[in-house]
Amino acid sequence: MSNDARQQHSDEQILQFVQHLKEVMTKLSHPPPDELVQIRDLFYGSHSRERLDPITFQRMGNILYQKRNPTMGAVSQALSVPLSTATRMANWWVDNSYAQRLPDPDDRRIVRLTLTDSGQQFLEALESHMRQTVQKVLSCLTGEERTILVTLASKVAASLEEPER
Repeated sequence: MSNDARQQHSDEQILQFVQHLKEVMTKLSHPPPDELVQIRDLFYGSHSRERLDPITFQRMGNILYQKRNPTMGAVSQALSVPLSTATRMANWWVDNSYAQRLPDPDDRRIVRLTLTDSGQQFLEALESHMRQTVQKVLSCLTGEERTILVTLASKVAASLEEPER
């Protein structure tokens, strides 16, 4: 196979991959259950300029859960968003009683966030919704195919974390 033919084949594979990825993402973003719709509408009603998907909400909750009382700077860095965006997200979580702000015991200028019991329940509902959605999408695969898919996705994700050469 010539270099031109190989390049054309590679280009076709990339286009197919992108098309399939778009189809999967469309299926993954189908409407959430009613309790999550109400929560989403609360957020969008007060922040109509910025649309955040359930994955971003879940990431915020996971940060609050895993990092145990992170600072706003830590939240901003973990989400890879500006501090103002992290603050708006934190405001939503606090305003809806899913998180609370705590003073830092060592430095009064620092504010920390913590997940409330309601926030824990919200996070569990998000995780359940996402798990059910992914299970539905992957139901067409055998166990072996799922293992291969997860292995390949892990490999791609790891390559994205490597510094560009």
